[in-house]
Amino acid sequence: MSEDDRALLLETADKLAILDCLARYCRGIDRMDATTHASVYWPDGIESRGTHIYEGPAPGFIDWVKGFIEPLRTQHFLGQSIIEFSTATTANVETYVQAYHLGKGNFNDEELIVGARYLDKFEKRDGEWRIKHRTMVVDYHRTKTASETDRYERGGANLGRKAPEDLLYKVFV
Repeated sequence: MSEDDRALLLETADKLAILDCLARYCRGIDRMDATTHASVYWPDGIESRGTHIYEGPAPGFIDWVKGFIEPLRTQHFLGQSIIEFSTATTANVETYVQAYHLGKGNFNDEELIVGARYLDKFEKRDGEWRIKHRTMVVDYHRTKTASETDRYERGGANLGRKAPEDLLYKVFV
């Protein structure tokens, strides 16, 4: 195998590890699984959501977002990610996201849909990629009154729950 081939394989593996980290972020936040959520940030990581939302250490963000999201049903959908390596151990990553929120909590039977981008500075330490600094940019948001929010509650569907009640933690044991 040539040096170019080896370099391409390493870059591909690094990109996949970064994409896996982004997907784990969504699982952690949607299931309110603090262990998974914390695993995507370095302990000295920073979260920047804007001065009126949250600016500060990533561990504090995990606590803050729990109070905001816990009463809601959420799904975070990731779009394209542009991964640009600055060095062998640092990368700038822009990821498109659409976040859906439904609930009686903060929105009084409303749906909130946010279209945003995560501007992440990733670092690789001891072979592992995690977020060192995240800045979230909101491109749009929309709220509307929810309709029939309990329809599936009555219908016997396998509903998404927060950890550890979600089926994820029962099916994948």
